[in-house]
Amino acid sequence: MGRIRAVVKKEMKHIIRDRRSFGLLVVIPLFMLILFGFALNFNVKDVPMDVVDRSQSHESRLLIDKFVESGYFEVRRFSPEEEDAMEAMARGKTLLILDIPCDFSTKLRQGRGSEVGLFVDGVDTNTATAAMSYAENIVALYNRERAGTVQGSPGIDFRPRVWYNPELSSRVFLIPGLIVYILMIITVVSTSLTIVREREERTIEQLIVSPLEPMELILGKVIPYMGLTFGSALSILLFGYLIFGVGVKGSLLLLFVSMALFLMVGVASGILISAVADTRQFAFLLSVLFTVLPTLLLSGFVFPIRNMSPVIRGITYLVPARYFTEIIRSIYIKGVGFGAFWKEFSVMTLMAVGLLMISTRKLRSRLS
Repeated sequence: MGRIRAVVKKEMKHIIRDRRSFGLLVVIPLFMLILFGFALNFNVKDVPMDVVDRSQSHESRLLIDKFVESGYFEVRRFSPEEEDAMEAMARGKTLLILDIPCDFSTKLRQGRGSEVGLFVDGVDTNTATAAMSYAENIVALYNRERAGTVQGSPGIDFRPRVWYNPELSSRVFLIPGLIVYILMIITVVSTSLTIVREREERTIEQLIVSPLEPMELILGKVIPYMGLTFGSALSILLFGYLIFGVGVKGSLLLLFVSMALFLMVGVASGILISAVADTRQFAFLLSVLFTVLPTLLLSGFVFPIRNMSPVIRGITYLVPARYFTEIIRSIYIKGVGFGAFWKEFSVMTLMAVGLLMISTRKLRSRLS
């Protein structure tokens, strides 16, 4: 512990003194142009929806067909109970629930209006706003067509409700994703540069001949940056609550455990890059190309993954930030438990273990 503490102290001094930044004016803009061209798409279509059809009538089927024929919605399944559909929404499987009551057709045939429930997942504000607008137009069209066939029919009393983010505030949507982005930037870039800097300044030989074991050197190098990154995330949580009123609805323990796991992924990625790169410029380039930009564009932080092309959607499964973004929004906004995101947590755990094994082995071979 004494040797690790000495390396940590040395690294902290480097962090305070070294304020240089690198800019790659050709590669980064080109790479961003390619990613933006394929990944950026604000068109909302094929929104997954669940239908709770208690009426099972001709009128209810006509209304459901209107949603499907619009091209904006895709019926994922017909749920027997509203609780099943709400559980699917909590797990992120569906974004919209159409709840048709038992007396839907009876009221319409009697010339009375019927209430229809529409529940919208408000975590992704852009998709939620567009989905509500599309639904309102579909119901209005249904009412107009019915008014033309049934004189004096008041049609449907449409009452949408937004869950998890009733105000559809973009701040609620962006703050958790911002935590993911900052964690990845600070952890990967700083970790990858620290060991490469020792190699460039020719001080790595002194560390190799010292009593330090390779694992002690790695721990001493990454602990300061993990602490700095964790502090940055906590500051975002605090200021998000104090300034914007966006608080964590779920378990703080689950949030911190998931955050620590994601930090392990970032540290392992940084170590692997530092073992491959020989210069800080090259290490920074690799960090940006393979971690920072994919986190921004391919994690669901800003742009919904479901709107991307199938090829890009397949690539997103290789981005660790995709899984942590889903986890942190489930805890932060929805307040759900571990059962809602255990698959994402498991995949991220496998990524962390695999990357740590590969990166430490690669770095040990470089230091030996």
